[in-house]
Amino acid sequence: MDPVISATLEVTLEKLLAITTEEFNLVWGFKQDLANLTDSLLSIKEVLEDANMRQVNDGAVKRWLKKLEGIAYDADNVLDEIKYENLRCKVQIQNQMKPKVCLYFSFYSPLAFRWKMAHKINNINVNLKKINEEADRRGFERRVAESAPSQPQVKETDAITADPVFVGRQNDESKFVEQITSEIDDVFSVLPIVGMGGIGKTTLARRIFNHPHTETHFNERIWVCVSENFDVPTILKSILVSLKETSHGDSRQAVMDTLRKKLKEKRCLLVLDDLWNDRRGDWEDLKNALMGVNPNKGNVIIVTTRNESVASIVNPHNWYYKLEKLSEDDCWSIIKAKAFEGGDVPELFQTIGKEIAQQCRGSPLAANMMGAVLRGKEIDDWESIQKIGLSNIEEDQNSVKQDHTRDDIPQVRHLTILEESVPEIPKEKASYVRTLVSNSNVPCKNLPDFKHLRTLVLCNVGIEDFPTSIGKLIHLRCLDVSHNPMRSLPGSVCKLYNLQTFAINDCSLEQLPLKIQDLTSLRHLYFCPKVDFPMPPHIGRLSCLQTLQFFNVGDKEGCRIEELGHLKNLRGKIEIRNLEYVNNEAEAKKANLEGRTNIIELKFCWRNTNEGNTSDESDSESDMRDKNVLESNIPDESVLKGLQPHPNLKSIVIEGFRGKNFPSWTMTMLKLGKLINIELINCYNCEEIPMLGHLPLLKHLRLKGLTNVRSIGLSFYGASDCSSTSRNDGQEKRVSFQSLKYLEIEKMPNLTEWAEAQTSGVQVFPCLEYLMIKYCSKLTTAPNHFPCLKELDIHTMDSDLPLSNIISSSNLTSLVRLSIQSLAYIPHLRGCGASLKQLEIMFCDELRELPDDLGSLESLEKLEISNCENLQLIPYPSGQKGLSSLRRLEICYCKRLSNLPSEMLESCTSLQTLQVYKCENLTSFPELSGKVWLNSLRKLSIGDFSNSNTLESIYRHIKSVQILRIYGRADWVSLPYQLQNLTSLKDLSIVDFGIEDLPDWLGNLSSLEKLGLYRCEKLRHLPSKEAMQRLTKLTKLKIILCPLLEEQCRLDNSEWPKISHIPKLKYSIRR
Repeated sequence: MDPVISATLEVTLEKLLAITTEEFNLVWGFKQDLANLTDSLLSIKEVLEDANMRQVNDGAVKRWLKKLEGIAYDADNVLDEIKYENLRCKVQIQNQMKPKVCLYFSFYSPLAFRWKMAHKINNINVNLKKINEEADRRGFERRVAESAPSQPQVKETDAITADPVFVGRQNDESKFVEQITSEIDDVFSVLPIVGMGGIGKTTLARRIFNHPHTETHFNERIWVCVSENFDVPTILKSILVSLKETSHGDSRQAVMDTLRKKLKEKRCLLVLDDLWNDRRGDWEDLKNALMGVNPNKGNVIIVTTRNESVASIVNPHNWYYKLEKLSEDDCWSIIKAKAFEGGDVPELFQTIGKEIAQQCRGSPLAANMMGAVLRGKEIDDWESIQKIGLSNIEEDQNSVKQDHTRDDIPQVRHLTILEESVPEIPKEKASYVRTLVSNSNVPCKNLPDFKHLRTLVLCNVGIEDFPTSIGKLIHLRCLDVSHNPMRSLPGSVCKLYNLQTFAINDCSLEQLPLKIQDLTSLRHLYFCPKVDFPMPPHIGRLSCLQTLQFFNVGDKEGCRIEELGHLKNLRGKIEIRNLEYVNNEAEAKKANLEGRTNIIELKFCWRNTNEGNTSDESDSESDMRDKNVLESNIPDESVLKGLQPHPNLKSIVIEGFRGKNFPSWTMTMLKLGKLINIELINCYNCEEIPMLGHLPLLKHLRLKGLTNVRSIGLSFYGASDCSSTSRNDGQEKRVSFQSLKYLEIEKMPNLTEWAEAQTSGVQVFPCLEYLMIKYCSKLTTAPNHFPCLKELDIHTMDSDLPLSNIISSSNLTSLVRLSIQSLAYIPHLRGCGASLKQLEIMFCDELRELPDDLGSLESLEKLEISNCENLQLIPYPSGQKGLSSLRRLEICYCKRLSNLPSEMLESCTSLQTLQVYKCENLTSFPELSGKVWLNSLRKLSIGDFSNSNTLESIYRHIKSVQILRIYGRADWVSLPYQLQNLTSLKDLSIVDFGIEDLPDWLGNLSSLEKLGLYRCEKLRHLPSKEAMQRLTKLTKLKIILCPLLEEQCRLDNSEWPKISHIPKLKYSIRR
């Protein structure tokens, strides 16, 4: 018995005491039995604290606690049956059964039920009496516990604990260490390690953390175990503790100041172990804090997580390292090391041991636990454990746990099944299980055997027809069957009257069971289907419901918006769709959203049958569409007026609203001072944007598809209602949009003016960091006061004046990234030269030349010019400071560009990546001899110029390049011979060449690890077998859209012997 089980026992006893004192309609006939049960539980509770302390050194007390735990679970099951029967009767009364049937259930069935329950409770009382008598014999001290039962603690990991058995992950370790100790361009490079529980993520991260190369490469190494509590201030303090520092105060600012002093000018490795949080905003908050503390390049964050969704959030490129399962041999090696502690393994144990290793299913944690349990056991014990199989593995606190005696094995309470090929679990053992998580649908075959289940998780296991026997699991509290191709659910699921959480996300359901309103205990329904999904009737009867992700309004009885009015406990987020079925303000008010204090996120959706063209449509088309909508007498304005929310609201999205004017509560938002996020989407007829600048907490504002808005005027800023601050001169200054960080204005084709806030004494956008203006083709003006702007996206405008206004401001000193798309002219950029690090110019089809001040962008690190088909000139006058900070230069798909200015390339003294390709008219390339940056160049993508000789001067001077991608043409029948001298090359891609045979000198590239061949349609032969075998480090070969070569590389064809030894082969044709 360990502290976790003791804590579980205390919680169970507390729950039983609460249940025994409840009033049930069905308890006459055994009221005295229940009273006796209450007395027995109180007596046991008095000695439990003493027993918990004495179990540490007394094996008999441990056995007593274990016996008590079993009886407590039995009592819980019996009382739960009573509660279920009580709920069932209430549901049937609610459904107004016929008198004849009602008589049957009110007399005959309860009588048999009461006799059955009385018998079970009597048995439990007898057992509890024996337990109490034994407690008295052992002299336990009786005391009334004053404190609440302690809760199990999450197991915390660290970087120091030794991992004496490390098997099967050596390659993973070396690859990872090499990656994090190489040159990294980013401030913080985030590398997630993903895998199921027990697969070895923490162990691998610990090995990487303590590797000698890691120790020498990083100035500081920090380990933080995050687990489920993702709290940014707590994580920052944990980093501080890991660095053996203390801050002058507990505030976040004090912690940040100390961290900045400690980590300034240092290269850091941070491990965030066991990350579960999948909220992007929380992660961005932490990452931005870390970047503020340490802005140096080359820092690395290693994240371990079980969820791929978490990995995709922490790494924007959706790259993560997925740990595969160990081989059976590796699992056997772990078991041997643990069971025999490095000694010889008797031959008698070999065969049975390998069979046990198979049952570990690639989990190193399971293998470690198996080895620990088998240590010192005789061969018959090994055989017993081998026969029991997965039933012997307990899922406890999200980790695999092995019970230590054969008597304990059948009493598994929490079980995880990892594979499909598992033996059927015996009925007796299944009845003990209270939590079942399965990666296969095997348990569906015998669901009723798991008769005491509280939690059942069957996610992504391919269930098409859910078994009707689910209705027999009367104790079930949580059911998660998400990510299955089910088209329907059995009606029996509506008999789970104890069910509190029901998750059916990402299924193919066509409707929910009609009687789902019978699940009167349901608190959380996780399900978000399509807009046209039919809502089950009378969902308002689910009076306990707290989580409802959506409500599709219908026009039939029981499906109207008034159902929401009955759900008084709703909290969190809800999306209300199909509001076109609501007829007026009075009907909308029946939802009583103004009284829902715990709803903090709302989305209102109308299905707009007259959705306008979200691109740039003509005025006549827009006017005609607006006229059609207005003539239909749509009541959206009055409906939205009746949907006024509670002042606690933090986020509101209004989509598809068809009214011409927003109601008063929306136009001023005066009562919604807690709003953080506002999105107005596809409100095609609206002519005016609400007043929003006065909202003190607003951080994110999105305006999209407001096609009828022609001006963003002064009312937008709400200056008269803004909060004020005192200035040094004693005057007050009002602040508009004082907290706004993200502003998106998109698909507003008739917007011509965005007015400056001209009221004196008003400060505007003091915190704005990201601004996007997209598909606003007629816009000609924009404000120019954005003192904290870091990122600017400008997309598809006829005029360059808005961009010119924004970047010409003298206070624009923080702009880091500028992305320009589909503009015909680009103004001068020198106004943001001191801070700009990334510049993207893309899809500007009418652009003929770039501004002549590119050389003034002295802080620029990345420059991308792509898909500008008519670009002819990149001017670069002398006398500019130059692009001395540029690390990455990409120029591609610029068909009319004929040359590159040599002065520009000469100034790029920090260049590491150069990509110039698909510029068909490029006739010459600057002479590179003697250029300093050639020594730091690591990646080069080049080619497809008008003349293959253009490339010759390049290849002579790029000996430090490690990654090379060369583009050719169909009439280029040979590779540049200078490539054979690139002995540092690790990754080579050959694209679009007309070559038929690859030369043998490719075998001289002794460092080559990856080779890719793409779209070489005439290519038939690789280098000779001898040449290919000289490439001893080659581990990956890709042959994509090279049909002749792919055919020759088939098994038993001529090229196969040349590549059969390469570990990873990939073709465009499936094998």
